[in-house]
Amino acid sequence: LVASLSSRPHPVAMSTDGVEGRRWLVLLCMFWLGLMQCVGWVTYSASPRIAAEYYGFENPKASIDLLLNWGPIMYLPVAPVVGYLVAKQAGNLWGVILSGAALTALGLCLRLVPNIIGLAPAS
Repeated sequence: LVASLSSRPHPVAMSTDGVEGRRWLVLLCMFWLGLMQCVGWVTYSASPRIAAEYYGFENPKASIDLLLNWGPIMYLPVAPVVGYLVAKQAGNLWGVILSGAALTALGLCLRLVPNIIGLAPAS
């Protein structure tokens, strides 16, 4: 028993092909995307009065609460799709990460539309 345990390679020594570094890179990318999404969504709750004036909400509390909950709401239909795409092939992980980054950037750019077309209130 002791001989069989000592003949096993150490788990950390097995990751000499760069897999460990790629895992950290994927983790860093996921943390960064989560941070960017939080930065985008936190602007709704920074000042409810300013957000209500900026977006023209009639019922500011309910509208801001709904906007703050869109992240968790969209998680429910998107998580199974992302899980399927990641499990489909090992090479799909970067495609899924880049798609998530592109969708996050698109969503944050949509937030600029009132400024671009001149609908933002002058303050």
